[in-house]
Amino acid sequence: MGPDGMDTTPNLSLAYIAAAQAQKHVTHNEALRALDAIVQLMVLDKDLAAPPGSPAAGARYIVASSPTGAWSGQAGRVAAWQDDAWAFYTPRQGWLAWVADEDTLYTWSGAAWAAFAAGSLDEVVEDTTPELGGDLDANGHSIAFDDVLRHFVMASRTPRRRKRSIRRPSTSPQFLGSGGRSIQHRRPRRRPRLDKIPRPEPLRQLPHHHLR
Repeated sequence: MGPDGMDTTPNLSLAYIAAAQAQKHVTHNEALRALDAIVQLMVLDKDLAAPPGSPAAGARYIVASSPTGAWSGQAGRVAAWQDDAWAFYTPRQGWLAWVADEDTLYTWSGAAWAAFAAGSLDEVVEDTTPELGGDLDANGHSIAFDDVLRHFVMASRTPRRRKRSIRRPSTSPQFLGSGGRSIQHRRPRRRPRLDKIPRPEPLRQLPHHHLR
């Protein structure tokens, strides 16, 4: 059951999976099958009153008026051939369907399928002289081609500011010299102490009997 207390979704009537339901995959697969049929809806024909003899898997049709045979009583609904059987889906107002054999977009008004209103989509698709944008954007600013080009030209001529390097404060003591300039005190180098330099060991004299 869904969050609203219903067993199906409000728009597409897809069944919810219950918490303790057995064979949850059956309900899940039915929802996937419905989505596969009605999402991106494209039907092969809308003028058939009887089902075709050998439909392909997933083929969809809009059932014409006065249907017969397996389509009897399903006028206006979407018929989909799924799992070797016909499944029917009731359209809702505003649904769009592309009819392949007519190359025409249809919409469901709530009572019948009608071709999409001319002048809304046709002018966009059949515009043979498209222009780059318009004169104004959504905020009322001019986006004409000349204005856009001028904006990029001016932006390219604007000199870039160099980033100032940040000098880290020195840990050594500093003093102010003449003119208020900072003079950094340098520590003198330490000379090595003579007593720290290792001295060579004296040569040992060998006994006389070793010199023979």
